[in-house]
Amino acid sequence: MIKYIFWVLVLLAVVVCCHAMCSGQQRPYEYFGTKTLYQKVNGKLPLKKSRAPKGCSPVFVFGLIRHGARLASSEIVPELEELLELAKKINSTGKAQLCKKDIEELRNWKVWANKYANRNLTEYGAEEMRGIAKRYRNLLPELLNASNTGNHRYFSSNFSRTVDSMMAFTSVLGTSPSTNPDAYTVVPNNESSFRNDNCPKYVRDVDDNPHVEEEYESFFAGPYIRRVKRKVARRLGIRHSEMSGDLLWLIYSSGCYYQQWVDVKEDVAPWCRVFSRRDLKIMEYASDLEDYAQRSFQSDIAFKWTCAIAKDVVGAIVNASENHLEGNFQPTARLIFGHSSTVAVTAANMGLYEREDPPTSENFRYQKYRAFRMSQMTPSAGNIMIVLYQCSAQDESTYKVQTFWNERLLRGYPACRSTGPIGMCDLDTWLESYHQFVPGSETECSMEEICSV
Repeated sequence: MIKYIFWVLVLLAVVVCCHAMCSGQQRPYEYFGTKTLYQKVNGKLPLKKSRAPKGCSPVFVFGLIRHGARLASSEIVPELEELLELAKKINSTGKAQLCKKDIEELRNWKVWANKYANRNLTEYGAEEMRGIAKRYRNLLPELLNASNTGNHRYFSSNFSRTVDSMMAFTSVLGTSPSTNPDAYTVVPNNESSFRNDNCPKYVRDVDDNPHVEEEYESFFAGPYIRRVKRKVARRLGIRHSEMSGDLLWLIYSSGCYYQQWVDVKEDVAPWCRVFSRRDLKIMEYASDLEDYAQRSFQSDIAFKWTCAIAKDVVGAIVNASENHLEGNFQPTARLIFGHSSTVAVTAANMGLYEREDPPTSENFRYQKYRAFRMSQMTPSAGNIMIVLYQCSAQDESTYKVQTFWNERLLRGYPACRSTGPIGMCDLDTWLESYHQFVPGSETECSMEEICSV
C-alpha cells in the first residue's frame, strides 16, 4: 500500500510539474514561415574569398534579395486589441495549464504596434542586410568592393522597406545615391515585375480562385489543428468552444510570430508561450500549405508569372559572359531588392528545389524534411546569389556558374548537376536548362502570353 501511495504521489508531482512548467524552460521555436529571422536559417559563407578552382576568377554576381525584417502594417492594431480582450479571459475556467508567470505576462501584455506602423524596415532588418553585404563582400572582394561600385546596378520595388534594405546593403559596399546616382533604380509598382497583381491570369487563377487553398483549408479543419485548438484553450483556461480557427490563427500570427519578428529578443514572445514546439510545427506547416498554393507548383501560373525576373537573371548572366569575352564594359554586380515572392517564386520557376512529394493536407507526418519550407527559403532578408566565373585552362576560356541560396552553396539542382564541394557547372549546361529565359531564344517565355486571360 505504501509503495502504491508513493507512485501515485510521484505521478501527481510529474503532472503538476508539467502543467506548471514555464515557457522559459523550453527551447524556443524559431521557424515562422516568411516571418523567420534570417540569422536562424542562413548558411555559413567562407570567411575569406571564394574557393574558386585554380584558374577561375569571378566576373559578375546577380542577386535577388528580400527586404529585411519589417514592422507590421497598421491593420494589425485591431487584431492586437482583440488579443487584449482575450487576455482578460485567461483562466476563466480556473484550470489554466500555463504557469503563473506566463499567465501574468499575458494579462499584462500590451498592444505593441500602432497605427503609424506601415511595414517599414526595422533596425534589426537593416542590420540583417548589412551583415549579408559584409559576408558576400568578403567572399567576392573582386566584385563587391568600394572601387567597383561604379560598375554596380541596384534595383528596388517602390516600397520603403525594400528601398531602405537596398540602402543598408549598399552602404557596406561604400556607395549611396548621392555618390553613385546612376547605379540606383526604384521601379514603379505599376510597372513592376515584382508584383503578381500585375499579372491578370494570376489574379484570376490564384487570388480570385475560391478553390486554390483547399489543401490548406482541409488541413486547418483536420485533426492536427483541432488538437492544437484544444490544447491552446486548456493552456489559456478558456472553454474549447471559444477557441475558433480564426482566433487560433490570430494568436499564432498577430500575437506570436509578428511580435517575435519585430521585437527581437532571446526570450519567447508572450503569445508564443501558449503553443508547444509540436503545435508550432503544425502551424508552420499550415502556413506553408497556404503559401504553396500561391507561390509554387500547385498551379503553373503561381510561379510562371516571374518569367520577367527569371529572364532578367539569365539574361544578365548571358550578357556578362559575352561582354567579358569581348572585352566590353559590363557591370560587375546587378542586385534586385524585392519581396518574399521575388525569391521564392523565382526559385520555383528556375527549379532550385525539388517539386516531388509536395505538401498536402494528408502527408504532414512525412514532411519533416520537405523541400518547400518558407522559413528556410525566404526568411527576412532571404537571398539568391548567382556568381559567374571566367576560367582559363590550356589557352581556352570558359565560363562557369555557382549559386548560393541564403548563403548556402547549392549543389545538384536540375540546371547544375555538380555535387562537388564548389557546386560549379559550365555556363552552357546551365543555359540549356533555362532556354525559356534566354532573351531572344525561340522558346523565350512571354509575360504577355503567360498573363493574358
